[in-house]
Amino acid sequence: GKSRTEVFDPSMRSANETQTALAAELARAIENGDLVLHYQPILELETRTVVGYEALVRWQHPTRGLLLPGAFLPLLEDRKLSVALGIALVDQAAEFLATTNTDDAWVSLNVSADQLGDSQFADRVLSSIGRYHLSPQRIVVELTEASLVAPNTRIRHELTELRNAGVPILLDDFGT
Repeated sequence: GKSRTEVFDPSMRSANETQTALAAELARAIENGDLVLHYQPILELETRTVVGYEALVRWQHPTRGLLLPGAFLPLLEDRKLSVALGIALVDQAAEFLATTNTDDAWVSLNVSADQLGDSQFADRVLSSIGRYHLSPQRIVVELTEASLVAPNTRIRHELTELRNAGVPILLDDFGT
């Protein structure tokens, strides 16, 4: 702000350097497949049967152990890194569905606006559906309301492409 000074402290540098190093590690982790999905079952209460799963991303860090999304998702400032993560996770979810012992359970994937808009994500969803011989309804794209408000017609085009192929689109955090 105006008329303000800040006194430098060496801890400022080390915190920034740590974040930069962790961001570089994250890029390598995405390439190496160290980010994995954990599947939270969604049950139909009346029959107590699993009808679907929510895919939850985790980072199996070699020295820090299993990291929750809050520890690494804020590092995805680079749009290309965000897109690469989304593409990698689609493949994991499709492979998981192909190995489940049911033909109708689905997986919902949380997708950010950054991961949409250049057709890479939609192309990967559709190619994974084909590669694993899945029904399009088995991969559910879950977006935050903020993603839909973004004035990007390419995002809308990609969502329309997925919807027309039969992939369900859900709104997460509606009204927030």
